[in-house]
Amino acid sequence: MKKYLILVIPLLFLMAQCTKEVPPEPIPPTFQNTFSCYIDGKFWQAIKPPSGAIFTSDPGRVWVIYDPDPKTGYIFLQGRRDTLGTKESITLGTKFGETGTGRFKLRDENSGLLVSNCLWDMDSTKSWIQIEGIDTSKRILKGTFECKSATNFCGNGTITNGFFEVKY
Repeated sequence: MKKYLILVIPLLFLMAQCTKEVPPEPIPPTFQNTFSCYIDGKFWQAIKPPSGAIFTSDPGRVWVIYDPDPKTGYIFLQGRRDTLGTKESITLGTKFGETGTGRFKLRDENSGLLVSNCLWDMDSTKSWIQIEGIDTSKRILKGTFECKSATNFCGNGTITNGFFEVKY
């Protein structure tokens, strides 16, 4: 019996030294430079024009003006989708005043939606933009938005589940 104990004790020490390999930390998602939403339930995302398209203006997909002034600051975002023959855009604008993050009403004069030749004005009482994060060192602005149309010539429309992560 003592023989077995002498064999078992070193085995226990060897087993105690075995360690499980710790899985690596998940890599956080990288910056995506994206602008997307659902328009009347259909997914819409700002995209660059296809190669070979003739440009009449800047061929980018997202345009941002951001003024971080704490008293007069504002944000102006425009997501564009340009496919051959169809140009669409969603424009969001607001003043945020005393703070850079939070939920703000969209301003009528700075917000609108042009999809398939229909121009929708936004109802500022039912439309908002939520600025969730501002990374001033990387110049990244992140947030969400929802909009309802006020007046248009193509029927009423709603934008839901809007999301943006853009460089300013």
